[in-house]
Amino acid sequence: MLWDYNKNYSQLMTEDSNILLGVLQFHRSMTDYYTATLEKKIGEVYIKDESDRMGTGSFKILGVSYAIYKLYEKMCHSNNFNGLKDYFDKRKTTFVTASDGNFGIAMSYFCKLLHQECRVFIPQTTPEYYVNKMKINKAEINFVDGNYDECVEKANEYNGKENVSVILDTSKEGMHMSDIAENVINGYTTLFAEKGNQYYDYIFVPAGVGGVAAAAVKYNRCIGNSACKIICVEPINYNSLQKSLINGYLTQIKGSNTLMNGLKCGCPSEAAWQYIQSGVYGSISISDSECIIGKEELERKGINTGYTGASAYAGYKAFCHEEIEDLKGKKILILNTEYSE
Repeated sequence: MLWDYNKNYSQLMTEDSNILLGVLQFHRSMTDYYTATLEKKIGEVYIKDESDRMGTGSFKILGVSYAIYKLYEKMCHSNNFNGLKDYFDKRKTTFVTASDGNFGIAMSYFCKLLHQECRVFIPQTTPEYYVNKMKINKAEINFVDGNYDECVEKANEYNGKENVSVILDTSKEGMHMSDIAENVINGYTTLFAEKGNQYYDYIFVPAGVGGVAAAAVKYNRCIGNSACKIICVEPINYNSLQKSLINGYLTQIKGSNTLMNGLKCGCPSEAAWQYIQSGVYGSISISDSECIIGKEELERKGINTGYTGASAYAGYKAFCHEEIEDLKGKKILILNTEYSE
């Protein structure tokens, strides 16, 4: 385990709380929406269980759905899912994305709801579980001999093509898609906001491109909980966010293989970085062996998870083991972000 305190951490910033209400209103208009479980508690820790979100196996549907809605909001003249669906009943669009698993599943699921085509670029090494879930949702799958970042480049080539919308959970210079990535982050705030204003002392989140970490920062700024310490957890051999925090700027890395498939991202998203660079308290990078122990412990407690989903809990366990700070009596939230086989 490697721990690093964010030297640029600041408690001073705030955000407009109205964004939380607008996002939550849209999600609640979706037929399959329900509030994900929070009550699973281990000791002093609350586990937010996203393993069965709308049947997709992760929280990513919250970001996908809201980003697509915002992209077409002015055209469909509606603030709810039914209005969006009515708009697409008269049109055909191909949605293109890149993923290493769950984002592609969420995209293919939402496209199926809208009766639209979905094209997903994924690494050849993507586990079969994720591939099969996308196939069930009728996605066109394009395997790339490369990593997630190279899949993003392939998907981005479709930008500007007729009757095509590229939806990505990341953004970087030259992509011209920061609004979409920003609204993916906004969509993820429902994960925190749907149970009402909850004031935690610590939140442990997994970090790939940083979307859910950015959402945690944004949520706490919206509710005025500046004291909450958000801690990101990454694979020790794919810790681009930790390296970026140490350097003070976005840092591209070439990682190596890890069981935490959903966190194999070579560089954080620019859209997420604007929140993370000063809003995250610190970062932990963990080994696969530490993640395995965390996953097995959660499963013994009856919580379905995958290696990516268990990473935040494994990071919390490592944080406690190293006695980095005294967590006794603190209200702690840990995200179980996915279920996989």
